Amino acid sequence: MSDGLAPHPEIRNPTSEILFSFRNEPCSGRQNPVCSRHSGFCRQRERAVDRARWPLAGCDGTGRSGPDRSLRFPDRARRRDGTVYLGKPAGYGVPLDKVEYSASTIHWVLGSSLIFDGTVSPQAIAGTFQEGPGRGTFSLKRARLDPAPYRREAVTFRVGQVVLSGTLLRPEGAGVHPGIVFLHGSGPETRWGKSFFFADRFARSGVAALVFDKRGAGQSTGDWKTITYEELAGDYLAAVRFLQAQSGINPKQVGIFGHSQGGTISPLIAAQPGAVAFVIAAAAIGTGPIYTQDLYRTQNDLEHRGFTEPELSRAMAEAKNEKWFRVLGLPQNKDHWLYKWYPPVGNFNPLPFWERVKVPVLLMYGELDRNTPVAPSLMGIGQALRKAGKTDYTPIIIPGAAHNLTIQWHTGEPFFWWYGAPGYSDLLTAWVRSRFWTQ
Repeated sequence: MSDGLAPHPEIRNPTSEILFSFRNEPCSGRQNPVCSRHSGFCRQRERAVDRARWPLAGCDGTGRSGPDRSLRFPDRARRRDGTVYLGKPAGYGVPLDKVEYSASTIHWVLGSSLIFDGTVSPQAIAGTFQEGPGRGTFSLKRARLDPAPYRREAVTFRVGQVVLSGTLLRPEGAGVHPGIVFLHGSGPETRWGKSFFFADRFARSGVAALVFDKRGAGQSTGDWKTITYEELAGDYLAAVRFLQAQSGINPKQVGIFGHSQGGTISPLIAAQPGAVAFVIAAAAIGTGPIYTQDLYRTQNDLEHRGFTEPELSRAMAEAKNEKWFRVLGLPQNKDHWLYKWYPPVGNFNPLPFWERVKVPVLLMYGELDRNTPVAPSLMGIGQALRKAGKTDYTPIIIPGAAHNLTIQWHTGEPFFWWYGAPGYSDLLTAWVRSRFWTQ
């Protein structure tokens, strides 16, 4: 399964904003040439974290406004790294791949392929960015940024010998709070990106949020490529129990949120009596075994690339001689981990587990999802929930949204950078808050 997350940031018009946070400790010309030339970036050591807001200007003439974003560069001696907060799912809390700077220039790389080069002045950074053939310009101006209304705590918990590392976003305020655990999409997904983006939104609305690195990704040990969906669900159940045991969390109001693979696995956890209080499943497969979605996704992908129906209907025995077969990227080595991992995954059928779910369910799909068949999945999961005797489920299709619940540019349209579907995050938090009152 693929989550279809595009790597580039949302940079759309002159009134959009990027938020920067600079950390300077220590701050001296010898150790930090940027500080030396532009003392406006420096503060006393007791004010090591300096937050700033930078309006973003100019990007290939596109014309939509966007939400707040931020970049953080800890300018410590002999340390050059940073974190991006682009105000959109795929680019929120993501560590930058590379950061370099001199007295007057700065260079950073996001997602291995999106490259920014800028010129630094006392109150602004301006320059160019590129990803492959795509290019644009940016301009950022200094301003203040208010701190988030929640605390971030680094946490770890165990599943057997595997250590899972994550971040708990704990809302401010007295009393106990509902909680939510984020499940991963396909591949080696970490806590950053879309999970952290939505965790931030939930924490701001008074719901504690736990995000963690998938086993074998980020700072978590283990290897997701050697386990089944049932075993992966064990990691998520451990995360739920960990959050339920935290002070300030109502253990009877902890639920789960999964997208794509995470949404598909979610009934494995929710089917266990008393395990969770609610389920949010986005782009969950509801057509039977997982391989049905992979066939649907692959056919759509090949059609999008211009391959014809006669080419797609050729027998698999002839496939290796066809040009479209190379597009699939299947490994030629039969000892590759994929051939051992996929059979139990591809044959996993989530529908029998949905039939045992007794808690409130929110089902979310994008109208233009080309990875997951929307109408058949909604029908399949809806029928399963009705068999369970549970009527408290909310099916929603977001107009114009893709698999990852974003609005994306299509050939023949005026170009724009993709952006999160308007109102999506507000809908998620409102749905939870409507069932569990928060202070």
